[in-house]
Amino acid sequence: LEFSLGYFLTRVFELGIRQGIGYSDPDNGNDTWNASTRAFADYHFDLQQWQPVVGVNFGYLYGDDVNESWIAGPEAGLKYFVKPNTFVQVLVEYNATFDDADEADEAFDDGRFVYALGMGIAW
Repeated sequence: LEFSLGYFLTRVFELGIRQGIGYSDPDNGNDTWNASTRAFADYHFDLQQWQPVVGVNFGYLYGDDVNESWIAGPEAGLKYFVKPNTFVQVLVEYNATFDDADEADEAFDDGRFVYALGMGIAW
């Protein structure tokens, strides 16, 4: 499950924050949760109803089943405005994980993909 909140600085440039959380309760009774909190900066190509999006994100990955670490990487997606203020969005993020700035250059090969499909309201 993921939530995001963004603010358009201009008509095409958006800054925001995303909160993702996952919970698992397997048959063995050892329930676990994982989460990530990320800031993002996105550029929208304003093609009326269709708006391709490219950007970057930076944040922190934490929880029971993950190696807690910083994450950062590029993202791309597409928003389709069903109504003037309502859209459907597909987004793909690539998050490289690292513990400190010295590891950031080497960490890109060991990242993770995050896929999202959602709906939003722009006002």
